[in-house]
Amino acid sequence: MSTSPLAPAADRWGDRLPRRLGLWSAVAVLVGSTIGGGIFRTPAIIAERVPAPLPMFGVWILGGLLALCGALTYAELAALFPRSGGVYVYIREGFGRLPAFLFGWTELLLIRASALGAISTPFAEYFLRSLGLDPKVEPNASYVHYVAAGAIVVTATLNYVGVRWSSLILNLTTATKYGALALLVALAFVVGQGDFAHFTQAGGTPTAGLFGLSLVSVLWAYDGWGDLSFVGGEVRDRSATCRAR
Repeated sequence: MSTSPLAPAADRWGDRLPRRLGLWSAVAVLVGSTIGGGIFRTPAIIAERVPAPLPMFGVWILGGLLALCGALTYAELAALFPRSGGVYVYIREGFGRLPAFLFGWTELLLIRASALGAISTPFAEYFLRSLGLDPKVEPNASYVHYVAAGAIVVTATLNYVGVRWSSLILNLTTATKYGALALLVALAFVVGQGDFAHFTQAGGTPTAGLFGLSLVSVLWAYDGWGDLSFVGGEVRDRSATCRAR
């Protein structure tokens, strides 16, 4: 089959997408994907399930180590196969086309769809709260679904328009989220009334089941460390990006 003269030529890795994402945009993709609704939703749930201080810190540390191992593994694979598609490419190269095909459809219909819903719903709730509306009462509770769907449509449109606009918005939102979290931490130390004695007061004996359930929530909060691999075919200098990991 002949190639259209208007189609961009494939690079040495076989991708035809323009590589316009630089180092900082790639970092923004990673940070922006990781810092999402999970970190704002899960801490209170985990503290309720694992109320003792040491096990509660332990589940966060264990989840962080597991996420770090996964991120380092993905970094090596992304350097070896700097192609768009991420896990799809790795499964295809390692296990064949059929498992990759099945994963691709599962990602489209289940994994990514549910993840988008889980991320956009907290955004919609916080957005309504910023407008002075309680998202838990009607009719505001119904508005949450419409705002979440609208956020998905706007984000998808920006990605469709081009990587330049999407990376600009991503850099802006990532800086905003990171700044907000840094401000919360600073305010906790400046105006907070905490007491280190709280770390010695166990709220109960955690069970293995609750610890494992909390670990799932922690991994959800850390989720996003592999999303940069999906746009590997748009990263401008993959060697510099991998050296910075």
